[in-house]
Amino acid sequence: MRETRTPLPDLAAVAVYGATIAARLRPGDVVALEGGLGAGKTTLARAIISALGHADEVPSPSFTIIETYPSPPLRLPVVHADFYRLERPEECAELGLEEYREGAVLIAEWPEHAGGFSHEPACLAIASGNGGGKRRGRADCDCPRRGRLARAHAMNTLPDGLAAFLAEAGWEGAAISPLPGDASFRRYFRLSRSDGARAMLMHAPPPHEDPAPFLAVARWLSAHGMRAPAILAAAPEAGFVLTEDFGNDRMRDWLETHPEHERAAYEAAVAALAALHRLPPGPFPPYDMATYQREAALIVEWYCPAQGLEVDTAGFAAAWEEVLSPLVARQQPGVTVLRDYHAENIMLLGGQPGAPQGLIDFQDALVGHPAYDLVSLLQDARRDVPAPLEDAMLAHYAALTGADSADFRADYARLGAQRNAKIVGIFTRLKVRDGKPRYLALIPRVWAALERDLAHPALAPVARWFDANIPPALRAANGAMLP
Repeated sequence: MRETRTPLPDLAAVAVYGATIAARLRPGDVVALEGGLGAGKTTLARAIISALGHADEVPSPSFTIIETYPSPPLRLPVVHADFYRLERPEECAELGLEEYREGAVLIAEWPEHAGGFSHEPACLAIASGNGGGKRRGRADCDCPRRGRLARAHAMNTLPDGLAAFLAEAGWEGAAISPLPGDASFRRYFRLSRSDGARAMLMHAPPPHEDPAPFLAVARWLSAHGMRAPAILAAAPEAGFVLTEDFGNDRMRDWLETHPEHERAAYEAAVAALAALHRLPPGPFPPYDMATYQREAALIVEWYCPAQGLEVDTAGFAAAWEEVLSPLVARQQPGVTVLRDYHAENIMLLGGQPGAPQGLIDFQDALVGHPAYDLVSLLQDARRDVPAPLEDAMLAHYAALTGADSADFRADYARLGAQRNAKIVGIFTRLKVRDGKPRYLALIPRVWAALERDLAHPALAPVARWFDANIPPALRAANGAMLP
């Protein structure tokens, strides 16, 4: 059993806390809100329900006992219950609670009056109370699924030192809204001032994260005419970076509602890459053989054990050495490689495909081969890119840069296989080590791209290793995780 305490000194902190809890919820989860009268249970319930998409007032269910919120408009259906007036837990059945709960999230105030929910495997117990004049929360977690919700509890507080940083940066009193996170320890918030100004706050806390590389790459890109977000303020020793807000038009999301502009959006993204590659390489570390090997090995380090496979690791490294050696020799002097240049990390400034490409998530930039970011874009782990569009964009890049050779196409396949093997390993690690299973659903798309890359003659040594070490049935299922 683990207990953590989270200070919630004001309504803004409660809103942030509720929003991050909401982001982790799934059907069947229970948020059990404990604490005495006036402890803030309903306030927190309102924050969670609002973060799930309810735009109107959230009434207290003190008299109705149960209030329901359907999906849509909420991301998930919610049952908000206040069991204070129950005299016996059996009264829950009379109220039809189980029918209301089916497929929904239950937010329960006074859960002990309903017999409690701590026996359920997806229950997060939060005890609200007043300590030193500040509300505090307690997460009670003792099983893997409850751990998912408990991590939300741990991540929901505003970072220490934030108020002082914002005051120094001229953003004191700004409204703070948390944004969905990624697979790292970084957290993101949107700030809004009363004068209408907006900014993005990244918190990359040491020792897990270091914002210095982000700052260095952002400043280099901006100095060379690329559209990285402007740095408004930074305190890297505390993990804080305040940047320009690029808005909400992320390429992947924008294309969901504007699919007719898919080709134009990808042409603009390829043109931005071509412009980047015409620049001299940045002052960043090299994408060398050791790095390629270390990344590719993630598939044997994490995915293969998760599947119960014992594989030839020495043979794996030898096959990649043979395959990548010609590429490493050809990538001199190299170009700046952003490493995660795909539809989730490209912002369409102005909300149209022909507008400048806003770049984000580039802190891991290296100097390497120009085909790498093309692979990131056109063999996207999170979005299907049709094969004809992939071919057309490779031809578009060749027309812009002159990189139209058999060697370049072979290197594209080499880097596709290397990157996709790495991603399969990373997504498995996120599930096995970090308790983030949602990335497993992306593995079949990545594996399908990996198989296409392995079919290129340049990948023959690596393809033979896969044939000898990964069972045909598993490969036929596109590498999907076994039950």
